[in-house]
Amino acid sequence: MRTTLKLALPAVAAAALLLAGCGDDGDDDGGTGSGGEQEQQEQDESTGDSAASGDLEGNWATGLDGSDSVLTFIGTNVTFTESIAGGLDSAICFGTVADDAMTLECDTSDAADWTEATLARDGETLTVEWGSGTSQTYEPISEDQLSDL
Repeated sequence: MRTTLKLALPAVAAAALLLAGCGDDGDDDGGTGSGGEQEQQEQDESTGDSAASGDLEGNWATGLDGSDSVLTFIGTNVTFTESIAGGLDSAICFGTVADDAMTLECDTSDAADWTEATLARDGETLTVEWGSGTSQTYEPISEDQLSDL
């Protein structure tokens, strides 16, 4: 089971990094590149930093056991792993965060419990209230701690 975990975690981390770099900025300025940057700057100024874009950057886990869940935030993009050691039975979801709301799309159809959530941070604790009614408490973890799982 640890082999499955060691293979799944790098794939999840790589997918999260790719997701962070993906996206259409709506740049229709004929390829000069200035329109997209200006639109992004205006959007940043009008919305300010959401909790996820600055305060939640990095990895968060419900614990350090193989059955615990992990959230990885990169900017406004997020990756959720239902159970680190769950292997193929565990949902892996990708999505975005805006203000205190998180929306995800998961790799399995039976992962409906994990598609929407509300986030609340209190110091070093992140509470996630899932749309299904489930509540989870996360704490920040380092890359080293994540790789040891």
